[in-house]
Amino acid sequence: MARISKQVANRQAIKENIRSSVARHRDQVVEAVERALFGGQAPATLTMGEFFDALTGSLESAHQEFAALEQQLAVERGEESRARARRDEAAEEVRQALIRVRGVIEGFWSPQAAVQAGFIGVTPQVHRDLVVYAQNVEANMEGALQNAEAALSLALPDIGELRETVRTARTGLEAALVEVGAEERDAQDLQNRRDQAAEAWNNTYIPVANIVEHLFRLADMHAWADQVRPTARRRAGIAEPEDLDALGDDAEIEVVEPVGGEEPAPVAE
Repeated sequence: MARISKQVANRQAIKENIRSSVARHRDQVVEAVERALFGGQAPATLTMGEFFDALTGSLESAHQEFAALEQQLAVERGEESRARARRDEAAEEVRQALIRVRGVIEGFWSPQAAVQAGFIGVTPQVHRDLVVYAQNVEANMEGALQNAEAALSLALPDIGELRETVRTARTGLEAALVEVGAEERDAQDLQNRRDQAAEAWNNTYIPVANIVEHLFRLADMHAWADQVRPTARRRAGIAEPEDLDALGDDAEIEVVEPVGGEEPAPVAE
């Protein structure tokens, strides 16, 4: 049995671990990589150039999916914001309608009649509570006022019109609440899909960048390997200065705040 140095033995063990791992899982890895890079089986006459193109193509696909969902989410967040504004306006209309009707009842009948009509305590601020409060007023107003003694010897306001004033405002708020709920669900669905696309980008970018980096190193092109290596910032989705330089002067990109909040902090190298 030949004697070998410890350094040779260590390298032989490392090499053998890689060889045996590849041999054991070769078919499984080949199938998964072909599916990831080519959507199925690789071309029978695959060249290294085509392999490079497939690597960058897989990254392009992951980026396009993420970018499309990010844009859709930004649009949906805008719709959600406008729906919330309409909801707040509708809520204020309900409050004002209740205040006006309450003032009319207290003036033409009495504060006690207003209480019997459902105007109990302070007008709510919470939207759902405001709807319930208005519904209670609608349910009690007619019965309470028909039997109440008038405070003024003037023609009394039409009770049905007073009730309709509250009902119209209340149904408007209910419709606005339904709209906000639908927009929130749509936004959450897009948020989930965007987050999944971001994860898919990470799962694609890191191995692709590692492969490209080390292919450059195999070609003894270390400067280019350093330029593409997956740094902590890049793994966190933050471009390095050389990434922005690679876009070129003609690239038209408008940088906006991220939809989901702040960018993640870079992880340690």
